[in-house]
Amino acid sequence: MAVASLLLTTPSAAAKRKAKKGDVAAPVITHTPPPQHGAAGPLIIEATIVDDSGVFDPTLLVRGQGGTFERVAMKPVDGKEDTFAAEVPAALLGGDLEYLIEAYDENG
Repeated sequence: MAVASLLLTTPSAAAKRKAKKGDVAAPVITHTPPPQHGAAGPLIIEATIVDDSGVFDPTLLVRGQGGTFERVAMKPVDGKEDTFAAEVPAALLGGDLEYLIEAYDENG
């Protein structure tokens, strides 16, 4: 199964409108895509996400080839500062995957 990834680090227009003065930087997402993955066992997607004002709502958006994106909340990883992870739903592990990682800062 091939895995493709894309990182979103640009705030949406709505987020830009809500941002407090002086906070113009989006969260920084650092991620290394996993290697090829067989359908057996879980697939965990992990990323380091940092922002000076704090991070909220880190989310993995994942889909099978040509499907609709599913949103999976990313949870903090114990013992790894600023690191979040989510498990790809088992139903999607039988074929190629596409995914995005998104997060917002505390200031919108």
